Amino acid sequence: MLLIAALIGYLAMHPHTPLPGSAGSTSEIAIAYRAEKQVVLLQLPYQLEGLPTAGSITLRHPSDSAQDHKLRLEPDWNMRQQVEVAGLEKGIWKVRLFFTAGEESYYAEKAIHIK
Repeated sequence: MLLIAALIGYLAMHPHTPLPGSAGSTSEIAIAYRAEKQVVLLQLPYQLEGLPTAGSITLRHPSDSAQDHKLRLEPDWNMRQQVEVAGLEKGIWKVRLFFTAGEESYYAEKAIHIK
């Protein structure tokens, strides 16, 4: 249990880093909210293009877990994915991205304010 708490603390301090034990770099992972289009844009590193990629996107509502949404990561040919958020309740949400590319595991998280 202590190890899990330490991992969560590590990820909170380093939200755009590979999981411990991974050699990959996630410095190019971008998570951006576009209020005018009501979408979240995800950009994975171009270096991962061509590698088998699998993972999930979680839209987490901190005050009401019943509203959480989990989606499959399906980046396009340009390593981007767009997620519609128009139907979600306004307020603070956390966007969490977990994925593997080749042999490496990655994690990124960002808080957004849906308006």
